[in-house]
Amino acid sequence: MSVARGVETRARVVVVTGAESTGKSLLAAALSTEIGAPLSLEFARAHAEGVQRALDASDVEPIALGQRANEDAAIQRARGGAVVLDTDLRSTLLYAKHYYGDAHVPEWLRSAVDERRPALYLLCDDDVPWRPDPVRDSAEARATMQRVIVASVRASGVPVVVLRGAPGERLARARAAVESMG
Repeated sequence: MSVARGVETRARVVVVTGAESTGKSLLAAALSTEIGAPLSLEFARAHAEGVQRALDASDVEPIALGQRANEDAAIQRARGGAVVLDTDLRSTLLYAKHYYGDAHVPEWLRSAVDERRPALYLLCDDDVPWRPDPVRDSAEARATMQRVIVASVRASGVPVVVLRGAPGERLARARAAVESMG
């Protein structure tokens, strides 16, 4: 058992991660439905759509706080079962460092990433076509961030399953990985 900001986390936390436009949200929602687990939505997207301007360093902490709140709420709803996170605080940290520099990452966020270890990372490969939308950066930035995210999740010590191919293939592999956790 671990504790995430006062939230008991006996839940098996499964994080769907990867760079922008790699199919994370689609997969996370489908997996959540498939296994009957609560879903924590990515907060950064909601924040970016809400502020309706280019994000800057002042958005790092509000995004991190919102992401943590979404995660905690989903973990509470899991009541000891599995929970699916559409990205996590690690992603928030990595994007903040990439776009704004290390100085703009709150110390509590660094600590939280170390303390809030999931049971499994499902890493969406960038083998799917880039799909632009108003809150995404670029296909070139996606490739850079994918390398950063891959390195970070592999270094975390948490089991990582890489998901490639069509949505159905990814979902089947993700479901099998979660089922193998017990």
